[in-house]
Amino acid sequence: MKKIFFIPLIIVLTFLYTSCKKDSSNQGELLIDSWSKLYVASDTSFNVNLTFNTDGTFTWEMIDVVSNHSNSGGEYTATETDFTLTVDPDCDGIGKYAYTLDGDQLTVYAKRKRPFVG
Repeated sequence: MKKIFFIPLIIVLTFLYTSCKKDSSNQGELLIDSWSKLYVASDTSFNVNLTFNTDGTFTWEMIDVVSNHSNSGGEYTATETDFTLTVDPDCDGIGKYAYTLDGDQLTVYAKRKRPFVG
């Protein structure tokens, strides 16, 4: 009788453990959307749309026309707290950022924790 009870208990515990684990493919899914922001650089500021797509790509679309700045895009990976931008032909290297979401407000920080957008 104890064996019969033990097997269902293991099945239930296994189900609870696997259903509570975070699915890495869903981490950062709240980031998927189009975000409009005023981007402030050292020499200028302009409005942009930053869009994270479900296929792991992003687009950086200029709303304002600014010399020496253009639309861009590439690939990204994300967790619940960070994202990394890669394969962007307009940028050298990899961009690593932390982010927070507060309702519909996205705030992005360079990994050195200085506000980047937001």
